[in-house]
Amino acid sequence: MKRLFSILVIVSIMMMPLLSFAFQNEPDGFRGIKWGTNIDKLSRIELINIGDYGDGRKVYKRRNDKMAIGEAKLNRIFYCFWKNQFSSVGILCVPEDSVKLLKNLEHTYGEGDTHFYDDSNWVKKWSGKDLEIFWGVYGNTLDHKFIECFVSYSYKPIEDKMIAYLQ
Repeated sequence: MKRLFSILVIVSIMMMPLLSFAFQNEPDGFRGIKWGTNIDKLSRIELINIGDYGDGRKVYKRRNDKMAIGEAKLNRIFYCFWKNQFSSVGILCVPEDSVKLLKNLEHTYGEGDTHFYDDSNWVKKWSGKDLEIFWGVYGNTLDHKFIECFVSYSYKPIEDKMIAYLQ
C-alpha cells in the first residue's frame, strides 16, 4: 500500500508539467469555424485588404458578425488564414469594455496562467494543448482607462508551421 501511494505521488509530480499547459474549455474553433478549416468551405466571409504579406497569410471578416462577447462590445474581429487554413482570430474590443471581456474569458477558460503588466500594459495568457489565447490592454491599468484592448486566439499546429515556413 505504501509503495502504491509512492508511485501515485511520483506519477502526479511527473504529470504536473503536462497539466500546466491545459486550460478549461479549450475551444476547437471560433464561432462555429473549426481550426484548420479551408476558406473555400466558408460563406459570408470577405477578404480584408490590409496588405499582401506574400507568404500565404490572408485576413477576412464575416458579414453580420455579432460584435460582442458576452456583455463586452467589440470593434472588429479578424479571421486569419494561412495557406487557406483557419489559423487565428484577432479581436479589437471597445476599450471601456476591456474588463468585461477579461471577466468573460476568465469565466470561460479559467484564471489564465500568465500576467505581465506595468504602468500602461496588461496581458493575460491561456496556453492549451493546441491553442493560445491572449488578452491585452494598453493604457492606464490603475483606473481601467484603456486606450486599446485586444484578444487573439492562435491555433498552434498551423501557427507553428507558418513560423517554420517563414524562417
